[in-house]
Amino acid sequence: MNRRASFMVGDKPGDMEAADRAGVEGLLVEDGDLRAFLKARGRLP
Repeated sequence: MNRRASFMVGDKPGDMEAADRAGVEGLLVEDGDLRAFLKARGRLP
C-alpha cells in the first residue's frame, strides 16, 4: 500500500486516530454528504 497516496475517511475522532496509527491521511466527514466532501477535496474526478 502506498501510504502517501492513501487516506481514510471517518466520522469520529477515533477514526482519525486509526488513520494516524495506519500512517495515512485522515479525512473527518461531519456533514454526511461523502461524495460532496471528497469532491471538494479533489479526491473524486
